[in-house]
Amino acid sequence: VLESVAPSEWLRARRLVPRLQLGRYGRGDHIVKHDDAAVVEIDGVPHERRIALVYYLTGEPTWDASLGGLFVDHATGRRLAPVHNTLVAFRVPRLHEVTKVTGDRSRYSIFGWLYAPRSSR
Repeated sequence: VLESVAPSEWLRARRLVPRLQLGRYGRGDHIVKHDDAAVVEIDGVPHERRIALVYYLTGEPTWDASLGGLFVDHATGRRLAPVHNTLVAFRVPRLHEVTKVTGDRSRYSIFGWLYAPRSSR
């Protein structure tokens, strides 16, 4: 049976708090290998990152891998070129990086994390 649930209800039921931001990578921009693990206080309660999200806003034409800006998943070795209107999600911690943008085109995304209270594992 399929059920429709509002995103806010789904998040609340799992005690997840979203924190999102807009990113723009220009020529030479990159992110070195890291695992996204972090703890922050939200409303005075320690929360840790549980799920990382990257929603690509690369537009048309299709992003070519030769432009750089690839998501590299060190757990699998996969290198993913951003595809407009797609979402990459993964559990934290997970080693990954973004390769250097080599073209003149900017790479846009909405990225962030779903946080959970630190003691709720």
